[in-house]
Amino acid sequence: MKVTKRQILYALLFLSVILNSIMVQYVIGMNYFDELAALFSFTYIIFHWRKGMQKRYFNVVMVVAVIIVIGLTGNLIWSYQEGGLVVIKDIVAFSKMPVTMVALSMWSDKKSNDSALEAAYTLSKIILTIMFVFAIISLFVDIGMSHDVRRGISSFRFLFNHPTFLVYAVVVMSVVMVAHGIQRKDIKYHIEAIALLILSMRDKAFLYLVAYVFLLILIPNIKRIKIRYIIIVGIAGLVVSYSKIMAYLSYSWSPRAGMYLTGFQLLRKCFPIGSGFGTFASPLSGEYYSKVYYMYGFSRIPGVSPNNYENLGDAGWPYYYGQFGVIGCLLFAFILFSLYKIIVRKYLVLEWKRKAAYLMLAYLFIASLVESIFINEAGVTSMIVIFVFLGQEAFIKSDQTGQIENGQKL
Repeated sequence: MKVTKRQILYALLFLSVILNSIMVQYVIGMNYFDELAALFSFTYIIFHWRKGMQKRYFNVVMVVAVIIVIGLTGNLIWSYQEGGLVVIKDIVAFSKMPVTMVALSMWSDKKSNDSALEAAYTLSKIILTIMFVFAIISLFVDIGMSHDVRRGISSFRFLFNHPTFLVYAVVVMSVVMVAHGIQRKDIKYHIEAIALLILSMRDKAFLYLVAYVFLLILIPNIKRIKIRYIIIVGIAGLVVSYSKIMAYLSYSWSPRAGMYLTGFQLLRKCFPIGSGFGTFASPLSGEYYSKVYYMYGFSRIPGVSPNNYENLGDAGWPYYYGQFGVIGCLLFAFILFSLYKIIVRKYLVLEWKRKAAYLMLAYLFIASLVESIFINEAGVTSMIVIFVFLGQEAFIKSDQTGQIENGQKL
């Protein structure tokens, strides 16, 4: 079969998505992959703005603009972050995921084939098998691919710096395999993905597997996510994470719990607009050490101190309700709900792609509880997965005829 230039480009893009944290060590400029993607997305939106933008996309762009205004107002009022550079950097960090979401969704409205999905599907089968082989070897022989020991098992990280990057890569490949349609010949690859997620020994991997079982086995005909489904998965997630939750409760203080609790204190103090950009719950707020941390005693604690702030990105939601207050957090929730509605519209009649998109959404929400995923590279690359690598879409062309663009009927 002849390989086209487009397929090669899709393959390289997919490798950049799943192996980003490995490639940054060897490829110059790879650490700016998400910023470059956001820049191209912003340019795409500006170019098409003149041609007219559909209301669902326009609303998201306007909400992003309003949150930026809210954040800047917080900076002006409270002055917890004096540097202008960090504010600009944090505006970019905040906006790159929703901007990429809008641009790629607009672009994908014109997509008419599954070439990106096919390229990702082929690579996923190969990479999953390679990872699985090394994971099995690593169980019995120390080959330098383990990270720590949890529940008596060495957590597998492959060539990544940390198992969390392995989890994200495997989740993406799992989502691609689901989007391609679960067939008997592919069952072994799904088993490999499940095994790799288990061997990562990360709670977010276990929670993703709960969503995986729920969406693919327990409710196979799901079309829209309902509140009761979220409650059921949430309860199952609490059961799976019970030991970790009890461990947190046993600590007198932990960085993640501290950020959640302090975030609420900040929300009350800076009600209703928050403390502003670059002030709380992000690596940038640690690099340009925020006055907020001195106020609440973070500066004396390892992991969140001025010289050691590696844990300041370990919680996603305090970034929003701490920095942008009640109003900004609710507006960001609107952006996520808009993402869900766009997915429903695009994949309503394409069962496997719809489930794959829901799984990606589920992982984003799960990860946001324990890391700042929406403002790191995974926030951007997850949008690339949803709107590029899930393949051809189908949406209603005429409410009267019931026809959809790929020729199927509702």
